[in-house]
Parts: sequence; structure tokens; C-alpha cells
Amino acid sequence: MSVIASRFRRGVIVTPFILLIAACGNDVSTSAVTSGQTLSSVSFDVNVNPIFDKDIGGKTCSASSCHGINANGVPSNGGTFKIYASPSTAIQRRANFLAALGAANLSSPSQSKLLLKPLALGLGGINHGGGDVLLTTGPGSDYDVILTWISSLVSL
Repeated sequence: MSVIASRFRRGVIVTPFILLIAACGNDVSTSAVTSGQTLSSVSFDVNVNPIFDKDIGGKTCSASSCHGINANGVPSNGGTFKIYASPSTAIQRRANFLAALGAANLSSPSQSKLLLKPLALGLGGINHGGGDVLLTTGPGSDYDVILTWISSLVSL
């Protein structure tokens, strides 16, 4: 192997490694989050979580064939959003809260995946394997309940 080929091979292997290490530098903040706000787990438990168990055309969001996690803790195949049906333990309720929190956009609540995925396409929703679930957006609708929750930050 020529000297040039040897240096090239070494450069192909070493250069990406150096770039990877360099990319870890100042891009990640190690300081604590100071906003001191989050979403209310109590409001979620009372207002939002029951929506996941509502009968929608003979199925629910938390069904084992949609987004549900079965009694053995095995998740369904319905995307990355996983929830327990009728959560009966504090751990299950917390897991559902964290799943919903992960799909919430706190800086722009109406752009939350938690709202846009199930929202009817004609109302501005995005493609959802389970079809249109939230069919209205008016006051008192499930959409409105979820939007109100995402819009209501509470102090830690």
C-alpha cells in the first residue's frame, strides 16, 4: 500500500472521530434548567388521560392495537407514543403523563404532535395511522381540553 493510500485510510477513520469529539464541545449545556415551569400532572390525570380511553368509533387511543401498553408491559406497534389504558398505578399514570409531555410543544402548544397527529386533516392535522380522531376544535372539545393543558404551564 502506498504512503498516500495509508494516510488517506487513516484520515478517513480518524477525521470523523475527531469531528464527533469536537461536536460534543459547547453545543450541550450542562447547566440546570432554570425556567421552573412544566405541565401539571394532576390536570393531565383529571382532564387529558381520560381522553385516551374514550370510545372513538369502537376503539380507543390506549387500545392494545393502537398506542396501548398491555398488562405485561409490552407496547403496541402504534408509533412511538405509548400509553397505559385506564392506568391504575402511580407509575402507569406517570408514564402516560411523560409520554404526553414528550409530544407537547410548550413554546407553541397548538403545534404539539399530541394535538396535530390525531387532528382531522381538514382541520390542520397531520397524517395519523389511526385516522382522524379529533374531529372538532371548539370550546369543550377534546382538542380544546388538550390544548388548554399544554398551554397552562405551572411552577415546579
